[in-house]
Amino acid sequence: MLIESSADATSLLDADGQILCASASTVSVLGYQPMELVGTNSLDLLHPRDRRQGIAWLSTTVAEPRRACRLHARVRNKDGLWQWIESTAANFLDEPRVAAIVINCRPINDKRIKVNERDHRGAKLATRDTGLRTLAHAVALDLKEPLCVLAITTELLMRRAQLSPVEQECMCSIIDRVRHLALSVDELLSAAARDFHESLNHPEGDVWRVSDRKAEACRPQRL
Repeated sequence: MLIESSADATSLLDADGQILCASASTVSVLGYQPMELVGTNSLDLLHPRDRRQGIAWLSTTVAEPRRACRLHARVRNKDGLWQWIESTAANFLDEPRVAAIVINCRPINDKRIKVNERDHRGAKLATRDTGLRTLAHAVALDLKEPLCVLAITTELLMRRAQLSPVEQECMCSIIDRVRHLALSVDELLSAAARDFHESLNHPEGDVWRVSDRKAEACRPQRL
């Protein structure tokens, strides 16, 4: 039989998920002898947190014949441990020679670890993005607006006060420096936003180097 020649753990289910037949390779994948699983419901082997997803997966398989439906879920092995398994189901209930749902299962622990690491990194980046947005908002309120007010006020004083040429030159220098600093704040906020998006395409160890480059690029220069 085909299920006996596959390296994956292959089993036949009825529409309710009850196991009708299991391949010999079930031993190497989950540790069970094939006859230990016959008559049990496959959904009972799923982790409680994955059971709802498993029920939806089985329902979709039953409703859509011959469509390959994939499930990543934790399955209890013979030792009572939870093992990540990729299960691919195809509905052949209406095929007289099969009259069952064919399930192919294989372990994906290494793949799942990488997915979890990627998800964890994504969550950290999302948290960092939230922090950047909060920082940008605080900087805009606490620094940018006062700088603009300072530049405008200084310019008004220049127009109203009787200043010597030297004093006028000093006031102009102050206004130029304030405007330059305000521009640098704008560039730094833009760099912070770009930093987050660039970090998505960098290994986690490079994220801080990206930030350092952006900060250095936006650091105010001496006039």
